[in-house]
Amino acid sequence: MKIVLIGAGNVATILGKLFYNKGFNILQVVGRSMNSTVALAYELNANAVTDINKIDTTANLYVIAVPDDAVKLIASQLILPGKLVVHTAGTLPCNFIESISKRVGVVWPLQSLRKEIKKMPVIPFVVDGNSEEVTSQLVSIMANISDEVTTLGDDARKKLHLSAVIVSNFTNHLYALTQDYCTKNNLPYEMLKPLIEETALRLQDYEAKDIQTGPSVRGDKNTVKLHEELLKEEGYLHLIYSLMDDSIGKLHKESKK
Repeated sequence: MKIVLIGAGNVATILGKLFYNKGFNILQVVGRSMNSTVALAYELNANAVTDINKIDTTANLYVIAVPDDAVKLIASQLILPGKLVVHTAGTLPCNFIESISKRVGVVWPLQSLRKEIKKMPVIPFVVDGNSEEVTSQLVSIMANISDEVTTLGDDARKKLHLSAVIVSNFTNHLYALTQDYCTKNNLPYEMLKPLIEETALRLQDYEAKDIQTGPSVRGDKNTVKLHEELLKEEGYLHLIYSLMDDSIGKLHKESKK
């Protein structure tokens, strides 16, 4: 199968490498930045193009792997009748790019991707097409590069994307706030990393609510009061702690009913 990648950022880089390593022929990398486009094209033994009007029209699959707000611009510049065209945005409708072709879909990687990662993580893919034929073909294609391929419609995919933001971006923000707190108080943040890793690993075997620990679960109001006193000058971290304490306590009580 011959593929054209539109984009040269994080998602395009990882997808390109996955396809290339499985023997797919990457014809072109189409990007805005000459440097990043040429660099990725070189890795994938492809041609680099920065003018979308010079896109190769002989490919079997066109992957639009650009930021969500740039997909509309790409869609307004391309017409590829009969070609299989997909975007990689978790929040955009499957048919968002139907102005390009009558055979369109989405292949959303449910993973936090960075082009510089050295070890490829497990990457589940959520796919959908604007017809049963397209959906079936996309499942077959993506099964070549991932063992976890699921089909979900627009509404379910949006909700799963929201869930991904909460468990990844929001959790990471808590790490950032905590690291900042430790730095300001001359505390060894590095010592918390084994705890972070162990907590995440437990999720492989248990339900999240069943492994919740801490004073909020125990109803230890004295410790919670002490923590809030320590955080009274910490702005958002103080607010988040109070909200989390309340939410954990309520969820724990409901789970015991």
